[in-house]
Amino acid sequence: MKEIVLIYKRHSFWYALYYFFYKIKLGMLQLPFFKNYNQKCKKAIDNIYTTLMYQQLHSTSIHNAIYFIQPTPFKNTNAFLRPNSSDAKVYQQVLLQQEYKSVIEIYNQFFIAPPLQLIDCGANIGLASLYFAIHFPTVSITAIEPFLQNSIAAEINLEKNNVQNYTLLQGGVWNKNTSLFINRNFRDGKEWSINLIEKGDENTETIKGFCLATIINKIAVPIDILKIDIEGAEKELFNNDQYAASFLSKVKCIAIEIHDEFNCRNDIYAVLRKNGFFYYNSNELTIGLNKKYCM
Repeated sequence: MKEIVLIYKRHSFWYALYYFFYKIKLGMLQLPFFKNYNQKCKKAIDNIYTTLMYQQLHSTSIHNAIYFIQPTPFKNTNAFLRPNSSDAKVYQQVLLQQEYKSVIEIYNQFFIAPPLQLIDCGANIGLASLYFAIHFPTVSITAIEPFLQNSIAAEINLEKNNVQNYTLLQGGVWNKNTSLFINRNFRDGKEWSINLIEKGDENTETIKGFCLATIINKIAVPIDILKIDIEGAEKELFNNDQYAASFLSKVKCIAIEIHDEFNCRNDIYAVLRKNGFFYYNSNELTIGLNKKYCM
């Protein structure tokens, strides 16, 4: 009932009525009236859940910004989340639903030794890096995140949880070293869904673009796990066979979230097969294993 009372107070009687039917799942969503309200209420419902979650948490000020401290399912570990952001959803997806659990299970199935090198492309607030560090304490992490406030939050989440072996690069992952433009019109435009483009106008924000192959070559040893969640920029990494081969040859296991808005899924599958990978789909992830390292 807390959610219904809050949505009534903050929005309206009709939103609360809709939420009541939505909550108890009476099948009313199929009626035209409720279909029309669905999109309007979804954001309100998400905000209610986030509000309820934050009401239970302690807050702290770090670098003059407020963070809520959310205990994780893992011992002696907390997530530091910003209010009025997509952080709560990232926390739920990465640490509660454990979207990368299948990567760990598949890696352990095919490789005996624990991973030594992990690259996290699209680190957001660092929770995926934290999740891998919890399960592989000796792994060395290179985390790359284009947006400054996200990268600040990522550093907080890694430092506060005593993750030792990491390097955090503030910039975007691309197929060459370049300047990139920030596009805030992708999906909901929040911190977890802003993407990058190579061409923009003079009024568009710019950031540094890092060549993925160059990063991998500097590490100079095989990359045990390459995680890629870069809001469509994965297309740029796989649209040239020669470039893709230059970094895939040094990767044991790859985990990609492919964004179908960019029509690159089949191309990525073809490039993985061409470079000796077999792959699985696990929810939103495509997990590929390099055959030459599995044998």
